[in-house]
Parts: sequence; structure tokens; C-alpha cells
Amino acid sequence: MSTVVFFPEGAYGPTNNCVGIGQVLVERGHRVVFVVEESFAGSLEAQGFEERLMRLGSPPEVEEEPGQFWKDFIRDTAPVFRKPTIEQLSEFVEPTWRALCDGARYVDDRLREIFDEVQPDVIVEDNVLCFPAIHHSGRPWVRIVSCNPLEVKDDQIPPVFSGYPAGDRTGWEDFRAEYTRTTAELQFFPVQVGRLHAGLFGGGGIAYRFEDAVKLSGTEVIAGNESSGALVGGAMFQLDIHTRIALTARLGIADAHGEQMHDAIFGLSVY
Repeated sequence: MSTVVFFPEGAYGPTNNCVGIGQVLVERGHRVVFVVEESFAGSLEAQGFEERLMRLGSPPEVEEEPGQFWKDFIRDTAPVFRKPTIEQLSEFVEPTWRALCDGARYVDDRLREIFDEVQPDVIVEDNVLCFPAIHHSGRPWVRIVSCNPLEVKDDQIPPVFSGYPAGDRTGWEDFRAEYTRTTAELQFFPVQVGRLHAGLFGGGGIAYRFEDAVKLSGTEVIAGNESSGALVGGAMFQLDIHTRIALTARLGIADAHGEQMHDAIFGLSVY
């Protein structure tokens, strides 16, 4: 008999998807344990599975329904879906990833505790990101991609979240570049000390400068407009004040057209 842990997203779709697989495993004599949010307490036990409960954020002041966090999140961000998908990247996709990353940080200690106690032979997650605690457990793990199969990247299919047609590659590369830009901060926060997160970022591209004036090159008069390679880099710092609020600082440098530009941005981030 093997012990299989299922860790679905806190929503009915991924949970029910794992239930179907779990029922087959139980029928074959295996032990199945579900790691679910507290709002799902009792729902998996009623179907014959073991449960281990966890939270992805601070407890609410009032009792919540299963998946209530995401119901509220979708309600609040619904107006964004009237815009082109490339604009949704900064206004919906990045905040969604940020909320998921915040949840992964919040629940990390609890997940490690569960995996140490249950001692699974394999962990099956149906989530849209991989939780560090899964990797840290050293256990074999499998990811189910029921939320959006396009997350399995392939150069022959449109970019995930784009909604672009498969038969027309127009805009694919622009969308991928914008996705990389909008999620860069999340990708480069590898250091965490308590509530402080820090990391480096970098990138390259092409800069084009438009000028009304002309410039002289010997006896030749040429237009002032010109393109140049561009390199950017710097450091980012974030101090969590609350699960949804943080102080953020960004120190950057860019090199283009043979000139260097520096910037320093400080602000309050609300997720």
C-alpha cells in the first residue's frame, strides 16, 4: 500500500478532479490524504479520504465558504476582462500570481509539517504554481494541469492567457515579452529573511530614440532618430507589512545609446 497526498487548488474544479483519481486509488487499496483549505473541512472526509487542513492566508473574521477568497478576487477584477488580454497581464495575471506566491509563503511551514507527518510516497498537486514545500519534502511529485492546459508551454501553441488563435502567430512574441516584463518582479525575489524579500532583475532589448533635431557626422547631415541595444538591471526589495500590503523599493540602471540612466522608486504595494 502506498500513501498518496493530493493537494488541489482551493476550488471545486481541481478538488473534484483529484477526488475522481483518489477514489480509484482507494479502491485499489492505497491510502489517500487530501491537503485542503480549512473552508473545505469535512467535505473530503465525507467521501472516505483523510484530510489535513491548511490556510493560504490569515483567518477571516467571519466564517467563509469554500473558495471564498477566489470568488471575491474574481468579482473585484471582473472589469479587467473587458480589456485586451495583453493589458490583462498587468492588471489581472500579475496580481493573481502575486496572490498565489503570497499564499505559498504563508502556508510553507504548515505544508512541511503535513508532509513530515503523513510521509507520502508521492504528492499530487493540481495547482497553478509549485509550492516550495513540495520540492523541499524530497518526495516524488506530480502536477495535474486542469486549470489551464496552455500553461504547459510549447512554441507551436499560442501564449498562455493570450486567447490568440493557433493559426495566426501575430502578436505571440509581443505577448510573451509583455508577460516576462510584468512578472519580472515575481521571478526575481529569491531571498527572504523574515518579512523582507530581495532580489535582482535584469533584461535586454532594443531602444529607439526620436529626436526633432539632426546631427552632423563630418560633412554628412543625418537624422537624429536612432535605435540602440538596451540593457537594464538592478535590485528590488519588499518588506511585508501585512499579507496584502508591502513597502517596495526598486533601484535600477539602464544603458542605451551610450548613456546610463538611473532610477529609484519607492512605494506601497497593495495586492
